[in-house]
Amino acid sequence: MRKLFALVLFVTACGSSSTTDKAVGEAEGFKTKMCACADNDRACADKVSTEFRAWRKTMKAQVTKDDEKNMSPEQKQKMTATLEAMETCAGKARGGVASPKVSEMLAKMGEFKDRMCACGDQACVDATQKALAMWTAGQMHDASRFKLTDDDQKKLNAVAGQIAECGKPNAK
Repeated sequence: MRKLFALVLFVTACGSSSTTDKAVGEAEGFKTKMCACADNDRACADKVSTEFRAWRKTMKAQVTKDDEKNMSPEQKQKMTATLEAMETCAGKARGGVASPKVSEMLAKMGEFKDRMCACGDQACVDATQKALAMWTAGQMHDASRFKLTDDDQKKLNAVAGQIAECGKPNAK
């Protein structure tokens, strides 16, 4: 989600409509390249990603605070759709791993909360924290391929807060 927002900002650096349209077109070109990568062709996806990051860095250098207002809602929508499609194609090219659903992630976090809150000693807390850290690290490669709504983020933060509270010494 952060990636998508940052990329929309990069495009806004262009100022004029025709330049912004050009940048949106360039992003579509990267999407086309990424979607041309075969399923499970990580090397192809990594190559396109490297090229895209270089382009993004160039765009980032041009961003100013006033640039976002120069991008029309249609351009923002087109850029967002382009980047989401590119992320989907990247996921397929990097092993075909389907994006985790937010509801599944919330359910798993709920399981960790229940497990942590059921702990009766520090060894259990430590083991649960370790398992949560390992699961979270495994989710990081998927995080950019799905979007959290504000409501979903609030739910995640609430569950994370409950996990932290239950994991405190003498929380029982």
